[in-house]
Amino acid sequence: VRSHFGSGPVAQARQALNETSLAIAMLRAAAVVGAAMVSAAVYGKAPTYWPSDASPSFKIITEAPNLDTYLSKYKQEFGAAHDVYRNHCLRVLSFARHLLVTEAGFDDAQAESAMPVMEIALAYHDMGLFTDLSLEYLEPSAARAEKDLEGTLSADEIKLVRDTIVWHHKVFAWSGEDERSTAIVNAVRKGDWVDATTCLLGGSFVRKGLSAADIVAAHAALPEMGFGSFLAALMPWGAYAKQLNPELSLKRLGALSIFKL
Repeated sequence: VRSHFGSGPVAQARQALNETSLAIAMLRAAAVVGAAMVSAAVYGKAPTYWPSDASPSFKIITEAPNLDTYLSKYKQEFGAAHDVYRNHCLRVLSFARHLLVTEAGFDDAQAESAMPVMEIALAYHDMGLFTDLSLEYLEPSAARAEKDLEGTLSADEIKLVRDTIVWHHKVFAWSGEDERSTAIVNAVRKGDWVDATTCLLGGSFVRKGLSAADIVAAHAALPEMGFGSFLAALMPWGAYAKQLNPELSLKRLGALSIFKL
């Protein structure tokens, strides 16, 4: 009898019910995933298409004499990427200065006093990609800055420049020996994360305490000029990574090794 009912209409109905429940569950899961993807896309991209006014206190920096002084030393090495890199540095500088005021509590005078060292650090922060032709470019960039700045800046300022360069890809907050250095390094770190992800992903998905309107305004005033495509080319499968390391090897993963928790 059990065998009979096990293969009869009741068992078939149960199987159909189970299959229907599974299908409904899968549809619900797909709907949740779809809604999440749409929400993420709207969150990141909508501010670009429907921009609002930037914060009254947000200052877009288009002129940075210290940045230009040190970039000009390596204009030949940067080649066609010079203006692209300069705009990236200026956007990060704009974000970092704003974060010093809004998050670290700097007044205008304190923020302005931090500008020279941030400009110099940003000039060098990715420089090893061009001067040393290495995907593992943080240490080469920092070493070049230390060499060039010896006798120009104080030992403490050079250390701050070095820390800003070496830790600008750190995922979580960096902690230094004093509050000022900690604030400056983290402001540049956050600004770089915001700008790199915005260029790479095509929207303000990562904001790090900045408003989407401020991010959009900075990009409108200082266009990325293909910086997002350049970042993609640094990935192990990217064109620039292959150019620097034609042979498929662990060196292709160099761009990933620069990230720290």
